Amino acid sequence: MRPNSDDNHYPLTNMRTTTQSPVSIILATLLCLFDAHVVFAQQSSTDQIIYDANTWSDLYTAYLRLGKNADGVVAGAFTDKVSSLLADRWDLVNELRMLSSKDKGFMNFVLKNINEAVPADRARKIMENSTKECFPKENKQVCQKIVQSLDRVSEHR
Repeated sequence: MRPNSDDNHYPLTNMRTTTQSPVSIILATLLCLFDAHVVFAQQSSTDQIIYDANTWSDLYTAYLRLGKNADGVVAGAFTDKVSSLLADRWDLVNELRMLSSKDKGFMNFVLKNINEAVPADRARKIMENSTKECFPKENKQVCQKIVQSLDRVSEHR
């Protein structure tokens, strides 16, 4: 028995204690996991849109959907894909020129993604393509802009 039966002296005894049932704990945990899975799936599908782009037109579509405010993983995916297309799919440079003549923002976006995250061996391949494989002559301005971006990056490395 307590020395004084006055409950006001013992505020903790007035607190109502509740116990969570195992079912509610399991449901709360499952809801948290589901939310995390949905966020992860959205991020994965966003990246996948970029990685599935095999042409400049595909990448332009991804840019219109995701690229104007891309950051983090999405920005990294864009950088990887831009540098990959410039290094390994130089045969598509005419498509890049045509798209960028219609949308200057896209060309700025492409040039912005020629950055320090591009692997050095890929940057060398892009430089080689831009200086030695810049045909037809209509592509000269695009090639010059790419070379300028590569020069800017090499100054910061």
